[in-house]
Amino acid sequence: MFWMPAVPVLLLAACSTPVTRFHSLLPPPGTESQALQPATAHEAFELLPVTVAVAVDRPQWVLRRDDGSQAMLEHERWIAPLADEVHAALALHLRRATLAPVPAGHRGPWRIRLDVRRWDARLGHGNRLEALWSVQAGGAAARHCQISLSREAGATLDALADSHRALVATLADAIAASTRAC
Repeated sequence: MFWMPAVPVLLLAACSTPVTRFHSLLPPPGTESQALQPATAHEAFELLPVTVAVAVDRPQWVLRRDDGSQAMLEHERWIAPLADEVHAALALHLRRATLAPVPAGHRGPWRIRLDVRRWDARLGHGNRLEALWSVQAGGAAARHCQISLSREAGATLDALADSHRALVATLADAIAASTRAC
């Protein structure tokens, strides 16, 4: 009979456990930006593995606080490793973008390498992303580019997730434009 009072306390504790939410950088299913044409046998680009700053390359969302410190949100997580999420979302957007044709005399697709150097997210403020990338056609010299992007977001986690997705779409547009500048 001694264990009986503990049962209601354990049941109450189980009811108050926060639910973990998983987020993706891919557009939600059914949205226009998810609709893709089937990939062709010869892609116009090869996206190499993406690197992401170690400080944010975690399963949990990492947010910058107003005092400059950082917080990991234990119950807000990426559905896959962040570098993989960036790679998948970027590849999706690049398939829809207009990349320049590979210059005459060069073989193979555009090779794209991306390094996300910094990604600060602040609830109620938005996102700031700094990235370096290179594009290279066949055996030509690589063109190196960098960008600093920011996107406002509302005070909810869903608004911040939308801001993350929008930044990746803007980054894809910048990468596609860099192939046209070569």
